[in-house]
Amino acid sequence: MNEQPRVAVVTGAANGIGLATATLLHHRGWAVVIADLDGAGAEERRAALDPAGASTLAVAADVTDTAAVEHLMSATGERFGRIDALVNNAGRPVATPVAELTDADWAAALDVNLGSALRCARAALPLLRRSESPAVVMMASAAALIGMAGRAGYGAAKAGVTGLTRVLAVEWAEYGIRVNAVAPGYVRTAGFDERIGVERGRVYAERVPLRRLCAPEEVASAIAFLASPESSYVTGQTLAIDGGLTVRGEG
Repeated sequence: MNEQPRVAVVTGAANGIGLATATLLHHRGWAVVIADLDGAGAEERRAALDPAGASTLAVAADVTDTAAVEHLMSATGERFGRIDALVNNAGRPVATPVAELTDADWAAALDVNLGSALRCARAALPLLRRSESPAVVMMASAAALIGMAGRAGYGAAKAGVTGLTRVLAVEWAEYGIRVNAVAPGYVRTAGFDERIGVERGRVYAERVPLRRLCAPEEVASAIAFLASPESSYVTGQTLAIDGGLTVRGEG
């Protein structure tokens, strides 16, 4: 067995679910690459997590830019030599009714939420193949599984993520790479509070059978499981982490 720490690349890791995931993995002994469009924020989180920088790396990365993604993977390879888990968390919530959705809005929603997942996975493949137990975890959404008004671009992109997950699980099985996705429901992050507001957030919580919003750490726990050898026979799956939102029915 390789005695070096397992290595994870987490995109969109300066805040929210990405930060919770990077933090949890690091606390469990992983070396973590904190990648984010906000390079200064990524470095700030990295320094707080690992002041000495012994097992962390911060990289500014725009996941809609192929060259930036390739630089991210190159920097990871130079520092750690391989990737054991790629967590494709980066994305952007979009809420626009179809009647108001422009072609540019549609293309942007697909690119940042779906195109980025393909871009990162493709660039990470050579480093994933160096791992003894490689995994990719995609970020889907409950919006990929049920109809949500105003989520045409976002829901379509996240549904695409679930499809991409299945395709890569089959294509990359020959390399021993497992590919799964998580599909969170309403997750209470700082961004959620800014977009939705605390009072409206309570209304959202009432739609959930468990009658509460999800914490980022709860999604991070599921990601950590799918990224680890503990889920060694799980691939091509999308795990809903939604308090029962997608199975609630109307009865």
